[in-house]
Amino acid sequence: MKKIKKARSMAAVLAVMALTAGSTMAADLTSKGSASIGDYPLADVSVTATGEDVAASLDGQTLKNVIIDGYATSEGLSNVAIQANTALNGMTENAKNIGDLQTQVEKNTIDIGGLQSTVADHQTQINNAAGMADAAYNGMTQNTQDINNLDNQINGKDGIVDELGDVEAKADGALKVQGNGVLYNHGTDLTTGINLNTSAIEQEANDREAADGDLQSQIDTNKTNIGNLDNQINGKDGIVDELGDVEAKADGALKVQGNGVLYNHGTDLTTGINLNTSAIEQEVKDRETADQQLQQGINTNTAAINSVKTTVGSGVLTSGAADLTTGINQNYAQIQQNYAQIQQNTNAINSLDSRIDDLGGEIDQVGAVSAALAGLHPLDYDGTGSKFQLSAAMGSYDSSQAAAIGAFYHFNRDVMISLGGATSFDGDHKTAGNLGVTFRIGEGASGKAVSDDVMARLEAMDQKIAALEQENKDLKNVLGAIDTSLSKEFPDVPANHWAYEAVTKLAGNDVVAGYPDGEFHGDRTMTRYEMAEIIYKAMNRGVQVDQKLVNEFKPEMEQVAASQNA
Repeated sequence: MKKIKKARSMAAVLAVMALTAGSTMAADLTSKGSASIGDYPLADVSVTATGEDVAASLDGQTLKNVIIDGYATSEGLSNVAIQANTALNGMTENAKNIGDLQTQVEKNTIDIGGLQSTVADHQTQINNAAGMADAAYNGMTQNTQDINNLDNQINGKDGIVDELGDVEAKADGALKVQGNGVLYNHGTDLTTGINLNTSAIEQEANDREAADGDLQSQIDTNKTNIGNLDNQINGKDGIVDELGDVEAKADGALKVQGNGVLYNHGTDLTTGINLNTSAIEQEVKDRETADQQLQQGINTNTAAINSVKTTVGSGVLTSGAADLTTGINQNYAQIQQNYAQIQQNTNAINSLDSRIDDLGGEIDQVGAVSAALAGLHPLDYDGTGSKFQLSAAMGSYDSSQAAAIGAFYHFNRDVMISLGGATSFDGDHKTAGNLGVTFRIGEGASGKAVSDDVMARLEAMDQKIAALEQENKDLKNVLGAIDTSLSKEFPDVPANHWAYEAVTKLAGNDVVAGYPDGEFHGDRTMTRYEMAEIIYKAMNRGVQVDQKLVNEFKPEMEQVAASQNA
C-alpha cells in the first residue's frame, strides 16, 4: 500500500510538471511517463503541446480544462489533481483485483490437481468395467459353443430316431443334460436338459442386459464428470489468459501455463482427458460389438430350441400333446378345472367349519342342562308326612351353565311321579325337561321301612342306653359297698339340702369325712389329697374304681395309706 501511494504521488507530480512545462513552450512537444509497482504497471502519463494547445492524459484518460489561453491556471491544476486521483483510485482497485486473482489461481491449481486424481479414478473404473465385459463375453461365447454342440447332438439323434422309431433306453442309460448345457448319463431326459439350458441362456441374457445397463450408466457418469471438468478448466483459462503463466507455490508440483495446459513431469491434463475420451469411445464401440454378438448367439439358441419337439412324459404334460405349447394349454385347462373344484371344496369346508362351531356350542349347553337335571333328587318317603317335594340344581359343562327345578309326588311308599325342567344361560338358551314315575318292587315292598335318619337316631339311643346301664351298674356296685343304715350329719348340710342323703351316708360309712371344726364345707375346693383319701376308703370298702382314676391319684393314695398305718 505504501508503494501504491508513492506511485500515485509520483504520477501526480509528473503530470503537473508536464503541464507546467507545456505552458511555457510555443513549439510542438510530447512528454510521456509511467508509474508501476514492481513488474505491474499502474499508470501512463502523457502531455502533448501543439503551439499553445496542450493535451494531457493519465492512464489513457484525457485531462480537461488544464490550459486556458496558453497558461496553466490554479483551477486547471486543481482539475489535474482531481482527475489524477480518480485515475489512481481505479489503479488501486486494479492492483487489489490482481492480488485476488492471484489467490484464486493458486486455489484453482489445487482444484485442478484434485480433478486430475478424479479422472484417474474414473479411468480405473472404466478398465474394471471393460474386464467384466470381456469375462461376460467369453462366458457367452462358451455357452453359444455348448448350445451348438447340443444342437448337433440333437440333430444326429433325430436322424437315428427317424430311422429306428422310438427306442427306449436301458435302465439308467439315457442321455442327460446339466443346467450348463453339458450332457451326462444319470437318469434325466433330453427335454429336461433343454429346458435347463434355456433357463441358463435366459439368465445369461438378463445378466448381460443388467451389466450393460450398469456399464452405460458408468460411461454416462464419466462423460458428465469430464464435461464438468472441462467447464472448470475453461473458467480457469480466462484467468490464466489475463495473468499469463503463474507458477505455483514452492511445494506445489502442479503448474498452470497460459494456454490452460497442466504440466507435471511431462504429462498435461488436456492430453489425459483426450486419452480418456478416446478410451471411453473405444469401450462403447467394443460393448456395442459384444452386445450384437450376444444377441446373435441368443437368436441362434432360440431357433435351435424351438426346433426341438418335447417328449411327453407321464405326469408332466397331458397325454397326446403334439408339442410343448399344446401340452401346456391342455394342462392349463385341467388346472383351471381343478382350481374351480378346489374353490367349491373350500366353500364347503368353510360352511362345515361354521356348523361345527355351532354344534360345539350346542354340545356345551346340552352338557350343562344334563348336569343340572341330574342334580334333582327326592327325599326318602316313609309313608308319613307330606307327599309333595321340590328340588333345584345347577349344572356346568365347559364354559356353559344351566339351572334345573324338579317336583316329586309320592302316591304312597311304593309309587312316585317326578317332573323336571332345565335351561342354559348361554347362546340361544337351550332347554330340556323330563317326566318320570318310580315304583318300589320286590319282597317287602308293602312293609314298613325305616329311613336312614331314623336308623341313625336309633343307633344313638342304643349307645346312650348302654352308657346309662353301665353307670347304673357302677352305682349299684357302690351302693352295695355302703351300709345305708349308717349315716353322719354335718351342721352345714341341712336335711333339705339336695346332697344331704349322699353326704350323710358316705360319712356314716367313713368314705368322706368332715373338717376338724365338725362341718363338711361342701362349698370349698377339694384338694388332690382329699380326693385320694375318698378313693382309697372306697377301695377299702370293696368299691370297683376306674383304673385311670387310680393311676392318676396313686402318689396321693400311697401317702394317705402310710398316714393311716402309722
